[in-house]
Amino acid sequence: MSALSLLRSTKKDYPPVSLAISSSELVCNRSTQLKACAHELCPEPVRSLAMRAQVTRPRRPFGVALALLAIVAVAVFRLPDSLLIQIQSNGPFTSVQADWAYRLLAFAAAAQAVFVGFVVLRIERVQNSIEKDPKLAEMSKDQIAASLGRAGAGMAMLTLLYGLSALFISGQRAGFWLFVLLTMVQLAWYFRQTGAISQWLEFQPEPTPHRIRDVWRREPPDYVPPLTRGLTGSEQR
Repeated sequence: MSALSLLRSTKKDYPPVSLAISSSELVCNRSTQLKACAHELCPEPVRSLAMRAQVTRPRRPFGVALALLAIVAVAVFRLPDSLLIQIQSNGPFTSVQADWAYRLLAFAAAAQAVFVGFVVLRIERVQNSIEKDPKLAEMSKDQIAASLGRAGAGMAMLTLLYGLSALFISGQRAGFWLFVLLTMVQLAWYFRQTGAISQWLEFQPEPTPHRIRDVWRREPPDYVPPLTRGLTGSEQR
């Protein structure tokens, strides 16, 4: 009898396991649906997509620069050796001076390439320029991207001018190919940099032209200039 009473005292009414599991699954599904609905109704992704506008990547300046580089390279390759020998013999510099001039031009070209790539064509630099320069702030995104493309291609072609200067100073055709290689590296590098800046511009707000607030208006008849306001009537006479 004691054993039966002990079993009866420890017996409790527990809910069915299947019902408990089904209720927990319903709660989890409900919370997942609520999170999904909140994520869909969140205005941030919609706002970011609405703000994004396609910006044309500047390809034409780099294409023109690459074609010009190819033309100049072929022209230098076809220069007669007699002309190069004449440049070396009749040049204004001695061989030692010509070698130092070549080194200086090569160093200037490399320094310019590093400066433009790491300093000028940077998103932070472009952002600061837009904030400080009102004319640049009023330009459209495509105009800013096109301006950066022309600047990058122009800086790369400046290296080619260094190479031509070194060629006509030293008369060394082999040394000219170093500048051609630097120009090709610059064009590829700057094209990548301008592409990254164009992608960044897609998420920036559209420029708002500043309206002219200080419009000139005709002074009233009793207007007195500021310099003469402190003068008395006798002093004005």
